[in-house]
Amino acid sequence: LSRAYQAMEPVFTAGEDPASQLKRHKVFPPDFVAFYTAGAQSGKLDQMLIKAGQQYQAQANQAMTFATIIYPTLLFACVAGFIIFSIFQVYGGYLDLLTELAQ
Repeated sequence: LSRAYQAMEPVFTAGEDPASQLKRHKVFPPDFVAFYTAGAQSGKLDQMLIKAGQQYQAQANQAMTFATIIYPTLLFACVAGFIIFSIFQVYGGYLDLLTELAQ
Protein backbone atom coordinates (compact mmCIF):
# COMPACT_ATOMS: atom_id res chain seq x y z
CA LEU A 1 0.00 0.00 0.00
CA SER A 2 2.88 2.31 0.82
CA ARG A 3 4.52 1.62 -2.54
CA ALA A 4 1.24 2.23 -4.33
CA TYR A 5 0.85 5.56 -2.56
CA GLN A 6 4.40 6.59 -3.40
CA ALA A 7 3.83 5.70 -7.06
CA MET A 8 0.56 7.64 -7.12
CA GLU A 9 1.76 10.68 -5.16
CA PRO A 10 2.74 12.69 -8.28
CA VAL A 11 -0.76 12.13 -9.66
CA PHE A 12 -2.28 13.46 -6.44
CA THR A 13 -0.04 16.51 -6.30
CA ALA A 14 -0.69 17.32 -9.97
CA GLY A 15 -4.43 17.24 -9.28
CA GLU A 16 -5.07 14.52 -11.85
CA ASP A 17 -7.66 11.77 -11.53
CA PRO A 18 -6.04 8.75 -9.84
CA ALA A 19 -8.64 6.29 -11.18
CA SER A 20 -6.36 5.05 -13.96
CA GLN A 21 -3.51 4.62 -11.49
CA LEU A 22 -5.65 2.54 -9.14
CA LYS A 23 -6.01 -0.16 -11.79
CA ARG A 24 -2.25 -0.54 -12.13
CA HIS A 25 -1.71 -1.49 -8.50
CA LYS A 26 -2.94 -4.87 -7.34
CA VAL A 27 -3.34 -3.52 -3.79
CA PHE A 28 -6.78 -2.16 -4.58
CA PRO A 29 -9.59 -4.69 -5.14
CA PRO A 30 -11.33 -4.51 -8.53
CA ASP A 31 -14.67 -3.62 -6.98
CA PHE A 32 -13.10 -0.66 -5.16
CA VAL A 33 -11.55 0.53 -8.42
CA ALA A 34 -14.97 0.21 -10.09
CA PHE A 35 -16.66 2.19 -7.30
CA TYR A 36 -13.97 4.87 -7.47
CA THR A 37 -14.04 5.13 -11.25
CA ALA A 38 -17.85 5.30 -11.38
CA GLY A 39 -17.90 7.91 -8.64
CA ALA A 40 -15.22 10.03 -10.28
CA GLN A 41 -16.95 9.93 -13.67
CA SER A 42 -20.40 10.70 -12.30
CA GLY A 43 -19.23 13.42 -9.92
CA LYS A 44 -20.56 11.50 -6.93
CA LEU A 45 -17.29 10.14 -5.59
CA ASP A 46 -18.23 10.70 -1.96
CA GLN A 47 -21.48 8.74 -2.33
CA MET A 48 -19.77 5.89 -4.18
CA LEU A 49 -17.04 5.61 -1.55
CA ILE A 50 -19.71 5.51 1.15
CA LYS A 51 -21.42 2.68 -0.78
CA ALA A 52 -18.10 0.86 -1.07
CA GLY A 53 -17.56 1.24 2.66
CA GLN A 54 -21.04 -0.08 3.38
CA GLN A 55 -20.42 -3.06 1.11
CA TYR A 56 -17.11 -3.87 2.80
CA GLN A 57 -18.75 -3.47 6.23
CA ALA A 58 -21.55 -5.86 5.23
CA GLN A 59 -18.97 -8.42 4.05
CA ALA A 60 -17.05 -8.08 7.31
CA ASN A 61 -20.25 -8.48 9.36
CA GLN A 62 -21.18 -11.58 7.37
CA ALA A 63 -17.73 -13.08 7.95
CA MET A 64 -17.93 -12.32 11.68
CA THR A 65 -21.39 -13.87 11.91
CA PHE A 66 -20.12 -17.00 10.18
CA ALA A 67 -17.10 -17.15 12.51
CA THR A 68 -19.22 -16.72 15.64
CA ILE A 69 -21.39 -19.63 14.53
CA ILE A 70 -18.72 -22.00 13.23
CA TYR A 71 -15.99 -21.66 15.87
CA PRO A 72 -18.10 -22.58 18.92
CA THR A 73 -19.61 -25.46 16.95
CA LEU A 74 -16.14 -26.78 16.06
CA LEU A 75 -14.97 -26.37 19.65
CA PHE A 76 -18.02 -28.27 20.92
CA ALA A 77 -17.44 -31.05 18.38
CA CYS A 78 -13.78 -31.38 19.41
CA VAL A 79 -14.63 -31.52 23.12
CA ALA A 80 -17.44 -34.02 22.50
CA GLY A 81 -15.12 -36.16 20.36
CA PHE A 82 -12.46 -36.13 23.09
CA ILE A 83 -15.02 -37.14 25.73
CA ILE A 84 -16.41 -39.94 23.56
CA PHE A 85 -12.89 -41.18 22.82
CA SER A 86 -12.09 -41.15 26.56
CA ILE A 87 -15.27 -43.07 27.39
CA PHE A 88 -14.49 -45.76 24.81
CA GLN A 89 -10.94 -45.99 26.08
CA VAL A 90 -12.07 -46.51 29.69
CA TYR A 91 -14.82 -48.99 28.83
CA GLY A 92 -12.53 -50.76 26.37
CA GLY A 93 -10.19 -51.50 29.27
CA TYR A 94 -13.08 -52.87 31.33
CA LEU A 95 -14.28 -55.03 28.43
CA ASP A 96 -10.79 -56.46 27.97
CA LEU A 97 -10.66 -57.29 31.68
CA LEU A 98 -14.11 -58.94 31.57
CA THR A 99 -13.10 -60.95 28.49
CA GLU A 100 -9.99 -62.22 30.25
CA LEU A 101 -11.98 -63.15 33.35
CA ALA A 102 -14.60 -64.98 31.27
CA GLN A 103 -11.99 -67.26 29.71
